[in-house]
Amino acid sequence: QSMSNVVLKAELCERLIDIDCKKAKNELHNLKDIVRHCLHEVRNIIYDLRPMSLDDLGLVPTLGRYLSKFQDETGIIVSLKTKGSFDNIPPAVSLTIFRIIQESMNNIKKHSSAPNALVYLECIDRKINIHVYDSGKGFDVEKLKKVSDNNSSENSGFGVLGMKERVELLDGRFKITSEYGKGTRIYVEIPICDIEGV
Repeated sequence: QSMSNVVLKAELCERLIDIDCKKAKNELHNLKDIVRHCLHEVRNIIYDLRPMSLDDLGLVPTLGRYLSKFQDETGIIVSLKTKGSFDNIPPAVSLTIFRIIQESMNNIKKHSSAPNALVYLECIDRKINIHVYDSGKGFDVEKLKKVSDNNSSENSGFGVLGMKERVELLDGRFKITSEYGKGTRIYVEIPICDIEGV
């Protein structure tokens, strides 16, 4: 859609250049802003496919970078705490962990009104435990489950449903709890003993 807009604006500039130079200049200025926005969107899409820094830096530094950027953009204070070594995590597991935390942060930004959040990662006994907490307004988990089951709303729990499916593909466990006025908790457990070849 943004790229189509670029084409339309460029065509408008072409027509205006011989008729009204000042208007054409204004439209070119607008076009420049649209192109900048498109560039930002394309970078985000590429990053969303698979953050290159996962391969280059590893899981924890990539998460640190992402959460720092998230904090700068949203003003939500996020703490990242880890326990254990994450050096030899299979790529499929690293990407799943990154996606779960990314979607959790997205939900916090969109729905929670939380001033702060905590991400805790633990690698112990050949499994990875992920805990994401926020101090936001909370919600009714049962209602979310019903909406997800009925597939009746775009803004429902499809992010949560996607996280659950990702975890289950790796034989893991996913749980979400929430209470009005007391925030939301996401718990994930992913085994790494049987999927090292992934």
